[in-house]
Order: sequence, then structure tokens, then C-alpha cells
Amino acid sequence: MAAIRFSLHATAPFLYNDKCQAIPEASIEALQAKLAALQGEKEELIRQHREALDAKETYVSGLKEQLIQLGLKHIEAMKTAQAAAEARLNEALEDANNSTVVLRAELEEGAKARQAAEEGLTRRWLPGKMPPQVRARCVDEVHRRRCAAPTRRPHLDRRLPSMPAGM
Repeated sequence: MAAIRFSLHATAPFLYNDKCQAIPEASIEALQAKLAALQGEKEELIRQHREALDAKETYVSGLKEQLIQLGLKHIEAMKTAQAAAEARLNEALEDANNSTVVLRAELEEGAKARQAAEEGLTRRWLPGKMPPQVRARCVDEVHRRRCAAPTRRPHLDRRLPSMPAGM
């Protein structure tokens, strides 16, 4: 590779290499002017790029602030909805508890009434001393229920048309 030498002589400011090619001073000045123009263009592009970045940062920070505000509103709305749901749940539980208390009281009243009725019957008719009409009614009722209920053997449920239903 050829070595490049510079001449700093005031009368001959030329660039030399081993082959001694000279670059005129006018072309160096033109290159310097072109370099200065390119550097100015570079500076302008850097400034435009910085302005664009600043504009984007401003826009992004605005969006970020909006997102934060929307998030806070959403959290507040969720808290309100949760509080309303808890209130409805508590009201439903209270209604259920009240209904349970009422039903238990009614069941207790019914059990007391049934027990009183049973005690009244046992006092009136001791076992073995039941009047024949009552005993016949009870037997007929039991027999009717047995005949009305389906049997475990469906083929026996089919009765012949000539047979009475009670057989």
C-alpha cells in the first residue's frame, strides 16, 4: 500500500503519495464546504430526531397518565360493585336465616299439634279397645293403599277384565 504524505509548505499545500498525485487546493476547499454542509444536515437531522422523540415521550406520558386514571377508576368501580354484592349477599343470608327460624317454629308447632293429637287418640282408644267401626275404616284404608300401589312384579298388575279390581 502506498504511503500518503502531506506537505505543509505554505506555497504548495498539496497532498502527495508515492506516485505524486496532487489535489488542487480548490477541490479541498470544495470538500471542506461539502463536509460542513453534511455536518449541518446531520445536526439538523439530529435536532429533528430529538424533537420527534420529545413529542413521542410527551404523547406516551399522556397515555400513561390516562391509563393510570382509568385504572384508578376501574379499581374504585370494582370496590363499589364488590361492596354492593356483599350487601346483597348479607341481605339474602339474613332473609334465609329469618325464613329458617320461621320454618323451624312452624315445624315445632306442627310437631306439638301432631303429638297432642296422637296423645288424644291414645287416651281415647287404648290398643285393643278400638271401636269396630274405626278399626274397619283403618283396615279398609290400608287395603286400598296396597291395591292402588304398583307391585314389584309388573306382570301381576295386569288383571283379567272378568276379575274384580280388589282380587
